[in-house]
Amino acid sequence: MSEYRNLTRFEKICKAFGKVKLPIPKSLEKKLQEEIDFCHFEVSPSEIFSTSIFLPATFMLISYFILNFAGLATFDIIASFFMVTTVIFYFILNYTKFQTIYYRSKFSSEMTLSIIYMSISLQTSKNLERAVSFAANNLSGLLGLDLKMAIWNVQSGKSISISEELSKIAEKWRKESQEFVDAISILKDSIVLTEDQFQKSLNEAIEIVLQKTKTRMKEYAMSLKTPLNIVNSFGVLLPLLAMIFLPIATIFLPEMIKVTFISVLYVAILPSIVYFLFRQYFYSRPYSYHQIEFSTGKYKKRKLTISIASLTLLLTIILPLLIFVSKSKFSDSVFLASMGVTVSIGLIVFLSGYIYTSGLEKINKKILKFEDELPTATYQLASVCRSGKPIETILENSSYFLKDLEIKEIFAEASTKIKSGYNLEGAFFDEKIGALKDCTSRIIKVVIRSMLDLANKGSFAISKALDAISRFLDDAKDVNKFTDEVLDEITSEMKITVYVFAPLAAGIVVGLLSMITIVFYSFAPSFQELEKTLSGKEYKTALESVGWLLNLTKAIDLSQFQIVVGLYMIEIVIMISYFLGELKYGEDEVNKIKDISKTVLIALIIYSLFSIGLYYTMKTIITMYPVKV
Repeated sequence: MSEYRNLTRFEKICKAFGKVKLPIPKSLEKKLQEEIDFCHFEVSPSEIFSTSIFLPATFMLISYFILNFAGLATFDIIASFFMVTTVIFYFILNYTKFQTIYYRSKFSSEMTLSIIYMSISLQTSKNLERAVSFAANNLSGLLGLDLKMAIWNVQSGKSISISEELSKIAEKWRKESQEFVDAISILKDSIVLTEDQFQKSLNEAIEIVLQKTKTRMKEYAMSLKTPLNIVNSFGVLLPLLAMIFLPIATIFLPEMIKVTFISVLYVAILPSIVYFLFRQYFYSRPYSYHQIEFSTGKYKKRKLTISIASLTLLLTIILPLLIFVSKSKFSDSVFLASMGVTVSIGLIVFLSGYIYTSGLEKINKKILKFEDELPTATYQLASVCRSGKPIETILENSSYFLKDLEIKEIFAEASTKIKSGYNLEGAFFDEKIGALKDCTSRIIKVVIRSMLDLANKGSFAISKALDAISRFLDDAKDVNKFTDEVLDEITSEMKITVYVFAPLAAGIVVGLLSMITIVFYSFAPSFQELEKTLSGKEYKTALESVGWLLNLTKAIDLSQFQIVVGLYMIEIVIMISYFLGELKYGEDEVNKIKDISKTVLIALIIYSLFSIGLYYTMKTIITMYPVKV
């Protein structure tokens, strides 16, 4: 398997920690093996099981020694780290399950694109192996991996023919999509048909998967309603409501419920639970026509540089604020410093996304426009090619017959390169000067590659192929619009949650906590007098009966609670925004990051205004009407 792909980070970790094999239950071994085979992982069930035990245990052991050395090995901190260890164990043991769910959701998109790509390739040459290779090179998910493996098996002699390999792939995905099986069967049979029958077969194969995709979208949208309500209720609403009662709980159980425990619960455990829920239900958009890729080369370096700079800035700002908050008694300045921690994190998340997308947004917007215009452009190119003129002449005149389309820039630039002495291949695909050097769209590259492959057969052959390709793309574009409409209906509730409810609820929680804190602090002098008065032995019983009141100002630390609430709010907003982006944009990374940045900024403004506003409102009211005892 490693001959046709590199090992993933998960596989490398399992290889390292799975050297010592632990006995694994048969039922679990069978389940893991099925998921491993499905995902093409090069690990064994025992390696995953051993890693799920040894990696968390190693983490817990190292954490304990560090905490013990630093003198921080208290019960609540150890319990908090144990909860984190449990999350790590659960994640590793269920990683193959999560990946299986992800690949199944991504399959619907890849299924449609694979049939389109193979049909486009068959337009240029009735060679099934070449068509499979063409699709495999332009797909990034598990189906693309299946097709790469099929090519490898044929070339290495493990399989007799590509047709046999396609039958195996179709059988693997039969449970997910019968229409994919039918389309594969049609494509396999089409290469021996007459020209008219061949064209009808390709059209039929694409029509089958596109029409079924529409039906699948409706079913998918309906299936999201219940999980969506679960996430809204248990991931956002209940945790925030519970936060209101935690200060009261710390009064009666001061030794059990501490800020450390609450911090780990809200910053690590609950977000992990919400994340697991999302991964099971909302992970990926089922179909996306736009195939934009900003995940290689210079774009990876750009992202890494911004991430390092953001982390450095974050530590520089937050560490002094945290030290000030932890060492100072509660006051307005401490509250504002704690708010500064939340605001700093939110603003750095926003700025990181803004800086990353600001340089790419213009390029991304242009590529999206090019993709939308691609069906029209291919149709017009097909019409002009019927004239019989050489492809070089057609490209030279493209600015005229594509004058209303922005995509003409690509063909005009390629024509300029050809006049400078470059061949067709170099004019489009040269990494340094080619017209597609800055084009990150796979679908555009697929169409132009097909056009160039037919160049030696004459413009009539190009015309015929482009005409069919235009129809394929037009139908796919219609399905993409239908998908957007269906998903918009179901994701509207999530948008309300992320834009309004989460930051508003968090702000109200901090406001209520501020009211409780200020009221309790106004009682402090009276409580101190009461403690002195009841300090004698004869008043011991009375002191014990009101002793819980003396914990009021000691147990509640608004500044620390505010940081926990703020961090939880930011995590939830980022998480929901990310998965909304997956559903809305598919592989369009720039728009996903842009939406996350914008959403975090809006949520941060709402949260900050409500928190600070309610805090000073409560303080003003209590100052005007002081509590007397």
